[in-house]
Amino acid sequence: MAPAEGAAFSKLALTAASLWWKGFKDACAIHRTVKYLTHSRRIMLKTGRCFLLNGFIFLGSMLFMYRLMLPLAKWLLSFTPPPGSVSEGAPFEDPLFGSLASLLLGLYNVLWLYPAYVLSFVINSMWYQDIARQAYSLTSTSASTDTPPAPTASRRVGVASLGEELFRTILFAVFLAQVVLTSYVPVVGKPLYFVQLSWLYAYYCFDYKWSLAKWPLDARLHFVETHWAYFAGFGGPCTMSVVLLPRMVGEGVMSTLFPLFVLVAIGVEANPEAFKSRLSLGRLPVFRIAASQTVAIIRVLEPNKR
Repeated sequence: MAPAEGAAFSKLALTAASLWWKGFKDACAIHRTVKYLTHSRRIMLKTGRCFLLNGFIFLGSMLFMYRLMLPLAKWLLSFTPPPGSVSEGAPFEDPLFGSLASLLLGLYNVLWLYPAYVLSFVINSMWYQDIARQAYSLTSTSASTDTPPAPTASRRVGVASLGEELFRTILFAVFLAQVVLTSYVPVVGKPLYFVQLSWLYAYYCFDYKWSLAKWPLDARLHFVETHWAYFAGFGGPCTMSVVLLPRMVGEGVMSTLFPLFVLVAIGVEANPEAFKSRLSLGRLPVFRIAASQTVAIIRVLEPNKR
């Protein structure tokens, strides 16, 4: 690599790191949510219910099973060890416990934990929307209504065909599948998984605000792709809670904290005018593959025109 190219690459990397850190710090500025929580009793109640549903009921259910029921079952079985299973001075290891634990976990997950997860997902979606709507109404700035970037032609075809909401649902289902598949790529899979999941969570955080500001879907995607380093940073704290913890525990923690990230996003001036003074790294086609696949799916689903 030539010295000039090396210097240019170093400058680009430093700029990307700076923008990533800016997004990460903005996401961690939870203190900004205080003004919404103290000015709106409805926001306070709905946020409290999110903490109760996800933190106490959902996470509490897992704590109940793993910290109480399974240890209790093992303790009860220890009083009746099968003949020959215990050697002098050795800890009791009953093969029956493994079968019983698997049975208990399977029944508990099927009959309670998974249905509770689905139900909480539906309820959370409604509460998040209400929290965002109330917080947005308290925001005095009009910057969020600035004219967004122009949409791209390829995506507009799919949006016009079956409606923006359906296009959005298919798009992010495809993108999530892409994120999961990417994680299996050797060497670079895990870092790519983290970055893409960060973009996805960042988009979800800001999507409520942009939707209330009447931004079309194309404009939202374009804005994230234009400021990809910032949004990779903003989604970082959300992704950490999912990646660093066991899957269901991480989902519960994320669902508990998500309304706070939505409130933080409401307070961030994420619009072309506010971001105009920031250094630009150029547009990164984060959603291009998912968008092209979505258009292809819609064309298959679309009835043939005579």
